[in-house]
Amino acid sequence: MKKLSSRIRTALAIVLSFSIVQAHAAEEDSSAYRQGYSLVIEQRWEEAQRYFSEFMDNRQGSEFADDAGYWHCYSEEQIGNDAETQFGCYGDFIEQWRETGSNWLDDARERLVIIAHRLASQGRPQFIPEVLDYMDRPELPELPDLPGIDAERIRQQVERGLARAQDQLRALEDQDWRAYVDHYRGFSPRTRRSVDSELLGLLTALRGNPRAGEILVERLNTTDDPQVKARLVLMLEDIEGSEVTGVLIDLARNSPDEAVRRNAVLALLDRDDEEVVNLLREIVLSPDYPVTARSAAISAMDDWDQTMAIRVLDELLRSETNTRLIGRAARQLMELDTDTARGVLTQSYAGISDSDLRRSILDEMDDSRSPDLIGFFTEIALGDNETEAAVAVENLASREDDMGVAALDHIYNNTTSERLRLAVIHGMGESETRQAVEFLRQLATQADDSEVLTAVVRGLGRADLREAVPAVIAVYRGSDDEAVRSEAVRSMRRLREFPEAQEFMLEMLEQELDAL
Repeated sequence: MKKLSSRIRTALAIVLSFSIVQAHAAEEDSSAYRQGYSLVIEQRWEEAQRYFSEFMDNRQGSEFADDAGYWHCYSEEQIGNDAETQFGCYGDFIEQWRETGSNWLDDARERLVIIAHRLASQGRPQFIPEVLDYMDRPELPELPDLPGIDAERIRQQVERGLARAQDQLRALEDQDWRAYVDHYRGFSPRTRRSVDSELLGLLTALRGNPRAGEILVERLNTTDDPQVKARLVLMLEDIEGSEVTGVLIDLARNSPDEAVRRNAVLALLDRDDEEVVNLLREIVLSPDYPVTARSAAISAMDDWDQTMAIRVLDELLRSETNTRLIGRAARQLMELDTDTARGVLTQSYAGISDSDLRRSILDEMDDSRSPDLIGFFTEIALGDNETEAAVAVENLASREDDMGVAALDHIYNNTTSERLRLAVIHGMGESETRQAVEFLRQLATQADDSEVLTAVVRGLGRADLREAVPAVIAVYRGSDDEAVRSEAVRSMRRLREFPEAQEFMLEMLEQELDAL
C-alpha cells in the first residue's frame, strides 16, 4: 500500500507540475527560509542578499525558492547597488516565475516600475519601455505609497508615457535624450514631491531664461526651511549659468543640512565645468559627503577624462571602507572595459584584507569576457576563502564561453572542496555551452554521490541545450535514488521545448498511470 501511494504521488506530480516535495526536505527548507527572513526583518541587507543568493543556489527545488528570489532582489535594492543591477534582478525574477507563478510577481513589478523611473532620472530613459516586457497585461501594478511620491500620479503618467515610450525612443536616437528624461523627472523617486511637478514643467520651458535662475536663488536665500531649500536646490538642476553653478557648488561644500548638500551634488552631476569636475572628484574621495552623493558622483564619471577617472577610482579603492562605494567604484571600472581599469581592480583586490570589501569588488567583476581575468578568477577559486571562490566561479560561468568552461573544468579537478565542486557544477549549467554539457554528461557517468549527481542533473537542465536531454534521460533511467530522479524530472520540465524531452515525459506519464 505504501508503494502504491508513492506512485500516485509521482503521477500527480508529473501531470500537475513535475514537482516532488518530500516532507523532511520541506521542513528543512522552511527552517532555512525563516533564518534568512529574520535578516530581512532586522534589515541586515548585505547579509540577507548573500544568504538568499546561496539559498537559491543550494535549494532550487524548494517551495520557498520564489520567496528567496524576491528577497534577494529586495535586499540588493536596499543595499543601494547600481539601479541597473536592481532592475535586472527583478526582471530575471519575473522571467523565472512568470510561467510557473509566484505570489511575489506583482511586488516585483511594482519595484521594477519605480527603479525604471529612477534610471530615467539618471539619464537612462531606455528602461521605461522595457517595463512593458515584464507585464502580463497592459495595466501596471498598483504602486505602493512612498514618502514624497504621489503614487497615483506616477501611475497615470507612466501609463500615458509607456504607450508612447518606444516610438519616442526611436525618434530620439540622434537627438537630445535630456528632453525625454525631463518628461519623467516630475515623478522620479530621486526627485521632488509631486507638488513640484508643475513647477518643473515651467522651469523646463524657462531653461534659457536667466530670470528663472535668479528667482530660484532669491527664494533659496530667503527661506530657512531646510526641506523647502532642498527642493529648491533640485529645481536648479535644469537651470544653466555660471551663477547657478556657483550657488550649487557652495551649497554642496558648505550647507549644514545633509539633504541640501546631497541635492546640490545631484544637481551638479550633468555639468561639465572644470570647477564642478574638481568638486565631484573631491566628493568621491571625501568621507565628509553623504554616501548617496558620493555614489552619484562616481556614476557621473562616464563623462570624465578616462585617465583621470581611473586615477580617482584607484585612490578611492585604496582608502575606502564602505562596501557600497567600493562596489560602485568597481562597477565603474568594469564599465570602462580597459586593461588599465581591470588592472586597478585586480591590484586593489589583492591589497585589501577585509573580506566584505573584497567580495564587493568580486561581485562587480562578472560579465567580463576579458581573457586576462580568467587566471585571476581561477587563482581565487583555488584559494582558501570558499565564499570568494564561489563568486569567482560564478564570474567565470557568466562568460558563457568555452574559455570560462575550461577554467571551471580545471578548478573542479584541482580542488578538494566539495562545496566548491558543487558550485562549479552549478556554474557549468549557467554557462549554457555544449562544452559544459559534455563535462556534466561525463561527470554523470562517474558520480556515485547522490548530492553530486543531483547537482549534475540540475546543471544539465539549466544548460537549456538540446544536447542535455539524452544525458538527463540516462541519469533518470540509471538511478534509483529518489532525489536524483526527482531532479531529473524537474530538469526535463526546463528542457520541455525540445521534442525528445516531450516524448520522454509522455512516456513517463503513461508508465506511472499504468501503475495506478
